[in-house]
Amino acid sequence: MDVLKTIASRRSIRGFLKKDVKKDIIQKIIEAGRLAPSSKNCQPWNFIVFKGKAKTEISNVIRKNFKHPAWYSAQQSSVIKSCDIIDQAPVLILVFNTGPRSNGEKKVAKNSELIDALIAEIGSIGACIENMLLTATSLGLGSLWVGDVRNTDRAVEKYLKTDYDLIAGIALGYHNYKLPVKKLPKYILKINK
Repeated sequence: MDVLKTIASRRSIRGFLKKDVKKDIIQKIIEAGRLAPSSKNCQPWNFIVFKGKAKTEISNVIRKNFKHPAWYSAQQSSVIKSCDIIDQAPVLILVFNTGPRSNGEKKVAKNSELIDALIAEIGSIGACIENMLLTATSLGLGSLWVGDVRNTDRAVEKYLKTDYDLIAGIALGYHNYKLPVKKLPKYILKINK
């Protein structure tokens, strides 16, 4: 599938078949993430893959420990729905920031001069995740970028005994419904000369 067709056909999938995703496919998806551009080539990402019982356990950690942020009143139901999707998907990949330049969120909280490095790391991880989602699509899989896991970052990090900062999750599997046609908003292209 060519790149533009893959980009146009990618969808956020919220329903998965009970069909295993083979290890070599997961490795291809992660390798595509690792090939993403990163600020100053810092490659700030780390991945943990969950399947089966381990995926159920991490979903339970997320479900039991989410914080209710003031900025989004419907977040509670959103986190629960995300956990339901994680439970249904055969694979969950958690993506962490290793903080090679910022030393991670905890250090930035103590030294605001590191904020630019943290922003660059998180932007790089966004490119990494997009590569992974597009690769999943090109391989015939469905995926969902699960941002709600950030609401439980400290609990998940403690459970996994990691110092890395949890950024997002990717639910992955074969979708169980016909994909809808994507409707894009109109835009105006303005080129300044």
